[in-house]
Amino acid sequence: NEEVKFSFVIEKATVDKPTAENQTFTYNGEEQEFVLSGVNNLMTVTGNKATLAGNYTVRITLNDTNNYKWSTDPQEAVIFYYTIEKAKVNKPTADTTIFVYNKTEQTYEPVGFDNSLMNITGDKRTNAGSQTVTVTLKDTANYVWSSEPNAAVEFTFNIKQATPTGYEIPTGLTQEVGKSLGSISLGDNWSWNDETTVLSTAGTYTYKATYTPTDDNYHAVEHDLTVEVSRLLIEKEDISGYELSVEYNNSVYKLTLVVKYNLTTTLTENVHYTVIYGSAVNANETQTIRVQGINNYSGD
Repeated sequence: NEEVKFSFVIEKATVDKPTAENQTFTYNGEEQEFVLSGVNNLMTVTGNKATLAGNYTVRITLNDTNNYKWSTDPQEAVIFYYTIEKAKVNKPTADTTIFVYNKTEQTYEPVGFDNSLMNITGDKRTNAGSQTVTVTLKDTANYVWSSEPNAAVEFTFNIKQATPTGYEIPTGLTQEVGKSLGSISLGDNWSWNDETTVLSTAGTYTYKATYTPTDDNYHAVEHDLTVEVSRLLIEKEDISGYELSVEYNNSVYKLTLVVKYNLTTTLTENVHYTVIYGSAVNANETQTIRVQGINNYSGD
């Protein structure tokens, strides 16, 4: 009997490719999984789970390519891509505290600062003045600021000068008419606001002066200081023209006096001084004459 031979082929079984929808992920510190549909035990899936922010590739291959094939070409591995976005963090905002020098270290605390996510520098200061406080993210691989992602957050930390205490305010200040405020010494750390001011009229007045501490942690303070402006004294030596004899005329004789303050400045009668005569009118009587300072001049 003649042998009859037949040939036959066992075709590879077809397998539908897995599918997936677009998926969005944001870093949360935990492992996240790219969700696939149609995956079974005929396949191997890699790259579909991740924790850190970044770009990832999911690869799906058939376990037995000798007996199975994808139902559609190409026959290479099925690829999907997904991204885990960096988590967005709200930037902290300025500390609205008004800091004043108090001899101790003070701390600038931005509103919304999270020590678990952020670093901070420049937030400690003791002396009056300003410095920059900088806040950055600890983990820039997985976190980003919600606005201006690449910029550090900066604030100005300012400690104001304190008001000084315990200093002495000058008292008992006096000076003659005609001098300037600058001629009155106030002592250490004090200065007149306008030392060129001329003391033009006798009397009691207040003038502004400033106390400036040597310690820069304290600000200057302004005070009204009282100054007693004294009149200029006319001395007897300033007067001439009174030592003379006159003939009897049965009336009070009026002299022409010359009054020079400090022997240099000529004064005017009834402006700077008055002359008061005695009552002598008879021969051989001695007349008494009084020169009396007025306005800015004294003396009698």
